[in-house]
Amino acid sequence: MIAIEELLEDPSRNPCVAIDSSEPAAVQRIEQSLAYMEQHLHQPLQVATLAAQVNISPSHFFALFKRRIGSAPMDYFTRRRIRRACEVFDSTAA
Repeated sequence: MIAIEELLEDPSRNPCVAIDSSEPAAVQRIEQSLAYMEQHLHQPLQVATLAAQVNISPSHFFALFKRRIGSAPMDYFTRRRIRRACEVFDSTAA
């Protein structure tokens, strides 16, 4: 059994850290989703909507996204929306 510390020190031993480079279509789908999220920060999104945009099932999308980005799609989207709100606030607070 591999210890958590070993996985943290050597990410290549952890299959959940990144999508294998032999899956360029999966990488492209997640990149498309990130762009879609960025364009739709002003509106609510659901995993099903994001999955439909890249033509895969919601469960498969969730797994691919988490492996590639390291967090759940909606967690990532929420953090991105908060960062954008902070950027807007900082630019108008001056």
